[in-house]
Amino acid sequence: MEIDCSIIIPAYNAEDTIETCLKSIDIEKKTYSLEIVLINDGSSDNTEEVVERFQKSHSFARLKLVNKTNKGASAARNDGIDLAKGRFIFFMDADDTMNRTALDEMISIADKYYVDLVIGNYCTVTFDQCQKRISDHRFPVNCVLDNEYINNSIFPRMITGDTIGLAAVYNKLYRKQLIEKYGIRFDTNRIYGEDWVFNVRFFEQVHLLYAINNTVYYYNTVSIDLYEKYKARMTPMIRLYGISSSYLLCDYIYKKYCVDYEILYNKMLIKYYNSFLAFLSDVYYDEQVVSEILGDKGINQLLRALCRIRIRDFRLFDLSGRYWLCAMLLSKKRWRIALKLLSFY
Repeated sequence: MEIDCSIIIPAYNAEDTIETCLKSIDIEKKTYSLEIVLINDGSSDNTEEVVERFQKSHSFARLKLVNKTNKGASAARNDGIDLAKGRFIFFMDADDTMNRTALDEMISIADKYYVDLVIGNYCTVTFDQCQKRISDHRFPVNCVLDNEYINNSIFPRMITGDTIGLAAVYNKLYRKQLIEKYGIRFDTNRIYGEDWVFNVRFFEQVHLLYAINNTVYYYNTVSIDLYEKYKARMTPMIRLYGISSSYLLCDYIYKKYCVDYEILYNKMLIKYYNSFLAFLSDVYYDEQVVSEILGDKGINQLLRALCRIRIRDFRLFDLSGRYWLCAMLLSKKRWRIALKLLSFY
């Protein structure tokens, strides 16, 4: 029997939320067939037992529970893609829920217009359930959008960080054939921004997409405790990789699709420069780390690109000329002078 949609859920220590997540999925829907591919990513709590209990009580045979050693959400999602049998893929997190009617609408649209991607809105819910905010994807709705729209509207938004509705994977229905054809997977070296990179690679191959104005997903923000655990994993080299690889990808998008958008490109450069300087302010006291940072390919390319911006253009982004001078000094590895100029010392 053909499966219409595979829902991929990575789960790590999700015993308190995974049942609610699974109950939000309309597993008894008759208009489409689905499977749930749940990757238990090395949980040390009772996640496995909760999922098995759900499976037995609901008599849902197409729930694949796969137990793996902990490798992170990206690796778990990649495992899910490899195991998925559906024509379409929908991603969820184990502490979130979905609109029960979402897949019915999204699959129907994907089949009717033969689009590669269907996008909906999502709602951000605070962990205490007290505040909700709808995140509008700001696409034209209820119409088919083609490559021209992607090149002229989506990629310019991508390079400037205007990614509401774009960066996340959980408000989208993906045609699996496209993912497999081009070998699109999540970057396992990242612990943040991996959704955005996946979507950039996917958007490059999309021929047609369709956006709806309905909320399809409810995203629960993490608690303060979980956020602190997340921050603890952000080693200097992980932060460096995130800034460097993100800039290189944006630079690639600009040169391939957005070469006429110089102001947007400069805005993107300044954004990554600010991220880089914030990072540098946290590690400047460690000369070995600073030397490694300035030897990074992406950072070098970023600094050289900044030096090509006119000084007066820095002021358009509320930065003084000394920031341009610092970029020039850093590009020449004269970082001690640059850091003094920035008052780090």
